Amino acid sequence: MCRREIQRRSFFISGKALGGILLVMVLAAQLHAESRLITIGVESGAYFPMYDDSSGQYRGFSRDLLDQFALFENIRITYKILPLKRLTEYAKGERIDLRFPDNPYWETEAKADAHFTYSHPVVTYIDGTLVKPERVGLGLEKLHELGIVSGFTPWPYFNAIKQQKVQVKENNSRLGLLQQVLLERIDGAYTSVVVANYQMAHELEQPGKLVFDPSLPYVKSHYYLSTVHHPELITRFNRFLTEQAPLVEALKQHYRVEEGLAAVPDS
Repeated sequence: MCRREIQRRSFFISGKALGGILLVMVLAAQLHAESRLITIGVESGAYFPMYDDSSGQYRGFSRDLLDQFALFENIRITYKILPLKRLTEYAKGERIDLRFPDNPYWETEAKADAHFTYSHPVVTYIDGTLVKPERVGLGLEKLHELGIVSGFTPWPYFNAIKQQKVQVKENNSRLGLLQQVLLERIDGAYTSVVVANYQMAHELEQPGKLVFDPSLPYVKSHYYLSTVHHPELITRFNRFLTEQAPLVEALKQHYRVEEGLAAVPDS
């Protein structure tokens, strides 16, 4: 409601004196609403083009998307950059208002005693295995050593690992992991396909030297915005996704966060 409309309605109801008081109250309430500060817990690490805080500033698709949401809803946002394992703890303890990215299938045991509300899907992602081009299509029986980033769980390989058909090798660095595959020290690297493609092209400067192999186990799912204590914010975010769909799509195209994923069947 614009200020002129507020003034007109206030005068009509009770005259100048009461109208003036009411106007001050309404404007004060608007100011309070505009100054509300929302804390969003975000995951630390170099995961560009989705997000990256290695420079000391949180940046990437996630930052631009959430900043646009704040502008759309006329709220202020502060980002709390946290390790993955602390995000659920902070969300449950009301130390953050929202979490991004999140997924209903992540950390199900840790979330069991809390009710999480999730937004509409925001971005499609694939976690899969990157191999040298000549290995594409060889299948699981030819994959003996699988590289992962330390702390990351390759759930689609759970049975193969349990049956000792696949041996897991950990690396603290995603770039180091990709280099191990290039040097044929491991057979493949299980990681985010979009992030790995970006790093191959822009950081290792070897685009196409490793490719996603859809014949190997993978997960195709979505990133969501979540909350425990503020479901009304999820409602507002869903409205933003719907009403600003062209803007959201433009951001996806700019950062290429879903590039090449549409043709891959659901897992």
